Amino acid sequence: MTVQIRVSGLGGSLAEIRAENAWTVCDVKQAIEKSLKIPMHEQRLFVESAEIYDEEFLSAYRRASDALEGGDFTIEMSLVRRPREEAAWVKVVTQNAQWLRKAPQHIQENREIVLVAMRQEGCLLKFLSQLQRSDRRVVLQAVRQNGLALQFAAKELRSDREIVLAAVLQNGKALLHGASEFRSNRQTVLAAVSTHGSCLHCVSADLQNDREIVLAAIHDDGAALAFASSALRADREVVHAAVKRHGLALKWASDTLRADRELALDAVRQNGQAWDAVDEHLRTDREVRTAAAMSIKRQTPGWNDE
Repeated sequence: MTVQIRVSGLGGSLAEIRAENAWTVCDVKQAIEKSLKIPMHEQRLFVESAEIYDEEFLSAYRRASDALEGGDFTIEMSLVRRPREEAAWVKVVTQNAQWLRKAPQHIQENREIVLVAMRQEGCLLKFLSQLQRSDRRVVLQAVRQNGLALQFAAKELRSDREIVLAAVLQNGKALLHGASEFRSNRQTVLAAVSTHGSCLHCVSADLQNDREIVLAAIHDDGAALAFASSALRADREVVHAAVKRHGLALKWASDTLRADRELALDAVRQNGQAWDAVDEHLRTDREVRTAAAMSIKRQTPGWNDE
């Protein structure tokens, strides 16, 4: 599928570019630079009256009225060149976002330059004005680059569902910085524990008893079993998944499952130190003892089996 892009300026048509559906706006700017010799950092592109940004995909701007035969479509874009000083700072900040901290006040308050900086280093949000930290688009861009930037957002934006979800998708630990109600939100919690299983410790009791969420957390970090409900710590499939990832998780299993021979073997094979969590009735089992001893040897620096 191809996309025909018609680029116009104040004086009329400037260029026609043949693009691919998978292109981003950044790709379009590169093509414009090649065709019109206008550097990317000097370009601002608009569809109708709305500015479009580098990370956005062209497919987002497809309309039914744009469709051509065969599924191809066209997009009408307007090109505006940035003022010289703004363009210079966009180039500088693109190369090193930290320069924003040393920029003149009026540059630090320039939304377009700030957005460029947030694409490079989201946690620079910490050093911006309260006005900028209350700007939804600035904050959304920051957390997409670094989810932990959520902690520097204005309070009202830490209650914004789209922003919090974007943050935890980038870094699950961002859940700790969102409003407390998100710790009971299933979609947000699932996104968080899928990348940082240890976040299970701060979610609601109901979700600590949610099998899908606990399994997602364990898949990232077997030790997350410690924060699962007692019912799930007695679930053999859940515990098995945990000890395969992290043998020491056996210590958080129910008493019945700590006495399960197969689970004990898997745990000590993964980490010999899990021997301490094995039920006393299995400690006389020769295979379990041997598996634990061999695992400890393998984990000893300099050991080899030659």
